[in-house]
Amino acid sequence: EHRKRTIEIDRFICCDAKDFLRNMLKESENLSSNENWLNKCRQWKEKYPVVLKEYDNDSKGINYYKFIDILNKYMTPHMPVISDAGSAFYVVAQTIDLKHGQRHITTGGTATMGFSLPAAIGVAAAFPKGNILAVTGDGSFMQNMQEMEVLHYHNMNVKVFVMNNGGYFSICQTQNKFFHGNLVGESEKSGLSFPDLGKVARAFDVRYYKLNTIRESMERLPEILNTEGPVIIEVVVTSEMEVAPTNASSMREDGMLISKPLEDMYPFLERKEFLDNMIIEPVNVE
Repeated sequence: EHRKRTIEIDRFICCDAKDFLRNMLKESENLSSNENWLNKCRQWKEKYPVVLKEYDNDSKGINYYKFIDILNKYMTPHMPVISDAGSAFYVVAQTIDLKHGQRHITTGGTATMGFSLPAAIGVAAAFPKGNILAVTGDGSFMQNMQEMEVLHYHNMNVKVFVMNNGGYFSICQTQNKFFHGNLVGESEKSGLSFPDLGKVARAFDVRYYKLNTIRESMERLPEILNTEGPVIIEVVVTSEMEVAPTNASSMREDGMLISKPLEDMYPFLERKEFLDNMIIEPVNVE
């Protein structure tokens, strides 16, 4: 895999992982302070914020990044947060502001839709007296919706935030980008529908809230987080948004997808600004 011509590796190391890590830790004792690097990261974080001012506009639904930014303000230390696949994975990971003792549990690279509900059940079993937040998409929620009965039966203190963007957001983005906007099975307009979440909540006999605006979110989140037992919170988010920053690919005429290196993410910086930010020689891709 590492010898593919699309991947550049400076050095191959073949050894036992335990031996490698033991030696790396030993060598790290001799390294100088990383404060300069941390300061550089802080500068980038301030200069290129994830939550932008234009996200305050909720006329077509709440911006996903904005909602997680709001949720940050009401989270308390030691409150676990579980996120699902797709946009839930990207947006939560990029926006969450972890407090002391907090854990962010995510599906990570496996990107398994429906992860957050069963994961939240496991966390609730290990942390029965705590408040657990699970963030999922309307599509991912459908994969494991039946697990709401486990939450109800055991009265687990899990707040399930279902981000309603009208369908499969990631699939829509892919079809727009690489299939010229020929949409199939990604939303109601192209052959997909989901049930009314209010009715779903009533079927499982759990509390239900629906948040349509930023103002509603700020006003109702304290009440929601202070509610005992499982709750479904439907958050109406805009489908007219982008996951940003993100690793972007371009398509060659032969259909091959070429990915940019991780440091060169979309939305792309002007080349001079990009090069000025680089500390090492950038990777050249087609």
